[in-house]
Amino acid sequence: MAQEVFIKFFKQPIFNDEHHIKQWLIRVTINQCKNHKKSFWQRKTEPISEALQTFDSEQQHMLDELWKLPQNYRNVIYLHHYEGYTISEIAKILNRKENTVGSWLGRAKKKLKNLLTEGGYTHE
Repeated sequence: MAQEVFIKFFKQPIFNDEHHIKQWLIRVTINQCKNHKKSFWQRKTEPISEALQTFDSEQQHMLDELWKLPQNYRNVIYLHHYEGYTISEIAKILNRKENTVGSWLGRAKKKLKNLLTEGGYTHE
């Protein structure tokens, strides 16, 4: 995916600033991943074993619960909490209204909290 995105990046005209580059890269990467997921190759191959990942039990539990959320919720949590984007910036990246993104983020946090507390997860 990274190679395909960077090939597209080098074919694009020059951007005004780094902020536009980062947003463009995220948007193109999301689209490229969606296209790959629909491809024949993706449908006919097996994913790499999850046993190869090295997470401690707390991180693994959090990750397992995060994957139970709908894709839109996972995306906004990642962009907001890990990339540090504001709701208005996420709305531009995902081509959605700010209110929609804010609702997704609020619902995602609530669902994740419920999943973690129902599963007996306690964060110290």
